Amino acid sequence: MRFQKGHDPRRNKAGRPLGAQNKRTLIRDALNDVYGKEGEQAFWKAVAVQAKAGCTQSAVLIANRLIPVLKSEIPHVELDLPKGDALEVATYLIESAASGHLSPDQLGAFIGAITAALKIEEIVELEPRIAKLEAKK
Repeated sequence: MRFQKGHDPRRNKAGRPLGAQNKRTLIRDALNDVYGKEGEQAFWKAVAVQAKAGCTQSAVLIANRLIPVLKSEIPHVELDLPKGDALEVATYLIESAASGHLSPDQLGAFIGAITAALKIEEIVELEPRIAKLEAKK
């Protein structure tokens, strides 16, 4: 099929319509409508005034903006993983988490790494098969 101007087959037809503004732009425009030319700055000033008056929600909003909530850090752990397939390793990891040697976050990170490795292995195995099929056409 030849390229047709204005038609992109890769475009997500169920996605955001062309020319639609993102949420940040819409919010900034709304702030400008309510607070005038200095919309965003005036909004934060109003929030600060409310926080000073004792509004805890406003204080939390400012605090979260100034000092973002910390993400959990997964501590380093050394394991003697069994030699075997991914199922054996995953079972060992789950048992380690159940016995308290791994935290749920550590278990999730390990399982995620195993899943990613399996997907990469699957792609590597499929590439020559696909190339062979395309060569037959």
